[in-house]
This record gives sequence, structure tokens and C-alpha cells, in this order.
Amino acid sequence: VGSEMCIRDSLRPFGNFSIVKFWETVEDSEWAKVHPALASSCWKWHVPVRVHGDDASIKTLNGGKLAIFSIHGALSKASSLTSRLLSFVLWDHWVINGDTFHDLMSVCAWSLTCAHHGVLPGLDHKKAPLPEISGNQAGAWRYKHQGERIAGPYYFSFVGSLGDWPWHHKVLYPIWTSHAHNFCCARDLASKVFAELIMHDHRGNAGWRRTRISHERFMAAVDAAGGHPMTEIPGFHQLLIRIDTMHNGFLGLFQLTNGETIYDLIMIELSLIHI
Repeated sequence: VGSEMCIRDSLRPFGNFSIVKFWETVEDSEWAKVHPALASSCWKWHVPVRVHGDDASIKTLNGGKLAIFSIHGALSKASSLTSRLLSFVLWDHWVINGDTFHDLMSVCAWSLTCAHHGVLPGLDHKKAPLPEISGNQAGAWRYKHQGERIAGPYYFSFVGSLGDWPWHHKVLYPIWTSHAHNFCCARDLASKVFAELIMHDHRGNAGWRRTRISHERFMAAVDAAGGHPMTEIPGFHQLLIRIDTMHNGFLGLFQLTNGETIYDLIMIELSLIHI
């Protein structure tokens, strides 16, 4: 029932018109130009989907956090409860850096690859054939229906990963950590400490704006770090790793900018008083 509601609400409120409008809007983007969905003759049936991750503090866990990962339609106007398909919830005390999320993302990448092709798989995420006899009802159902269409003529194509930087640090480990810790992330050279690349410089001619890492360089870093399952999702592009506006916008950059503005105004006021 959850997956059916997610599929239905992914097309609200304008159905297939929303799909066409989305792809026509992004077709000139760097990532869209190489996306396999737009290269398909069935591109009008490729529903754009995103993944979203975040941490949630739980008091009953004595200050511990839960990592929550979901999949949702990029076009949906429905509520989170119906438009997001929960993928996994994980207590952070169980996480082993470099292992736990890598294994989970292997399963998610396999699932999103199947969704992109629109067909129920005949192989599991380890590329092993699905067993004919399974110990659970879901496994038996998968074996029986392998090769069938997932949702009629529809395909579901990856167009983004949303989350704050700490979340992406977890999911993309060790790619993020292979980059010098003084830089803001693995996608560019914006820095916390180097004056000419300072990440808090929002001017149009800021030095860090000219040092954004290309997709090819990003993928080379991925290979050097031993690869990552997320990059195997059809249509993956480093530009599709996106910040969650609520965290990094309203609670991050905007809050920082407002705070620095207020501070500067106070310092100006104090200097005028002393004059």
C-alpha cells in the first residue's frame, strides 16, 4: 500500500504533464544532458525521484540519533507521509564508518536501478539469482513476478540526493573524508581557512567559485577511494548531490548571514558612538 500511494502521489497534481514539464525544464542542465532518461524514447514516462536523508534526535535513546532514509517523487505536492517511501531507519550506535552505509546504499542503488528500468529484477543486489523458494512471502512474490513491469508504462529515474552535509558525509564516506578537512565538501575547493577560497565569501567573483570540481574529477576521486554504490545509479551526477534547503539554507547560510549582518551593524553603531 505504501509503494502504491508513493507512485500515485508522485504524479500529483498534473499527471504526465508534470513529467514532460520537468524534463523540458532541466534538459539544458549539465547533469540532464548525460542522463539516460532523456536519451530514452520513453522519456515522457520517466518519473523523477529523489532520495532524502536526515538525522533525528530521540530522547529515549539517551541522546542518540536515528538516520532516516526515504525515496520520494520530485514532482509530488502531497504530504510527506504519503509521498515519501521509507527505505530504512538506523540507530547511529550501530553504524560502522565505511561499512554500514556502504552496504545499505548498495541495496538502495540496486533498487533505484531496477526502478529506472521499470522492471522487477531477477537478480538481487549482490547479482545472485533470486531463490525459487524463499522463507518469506515477499521473497516468493519477487521470484514469481521477476521480469514484469513495476508500474505499467512508468519508469522511476534518480534526479537527486537531498540532505545536509553531515548526512552526505555519512552516505558518501569515504569520498567526503578523502578530501582535505579544511574544505567544505568533496565537490569544490571552498575553504574554511584559506582566505582566497573562503566559503563565506558570497560575492559573484569569490575565488572558490572558480574552483568547483568537475564531474570527471569527482568520479576520479570516487575511483581512488575504492568506488561507491551511489555512483552506479543510472543518471548519477555529482551535481545531483544537493543540500537540504531547510538545514543549509534557513538554518545554515541564512542564519549565519543574518548573524554576521547584525554583528556588523552593532560594531558600526559602537564605532559611531565612540566617534
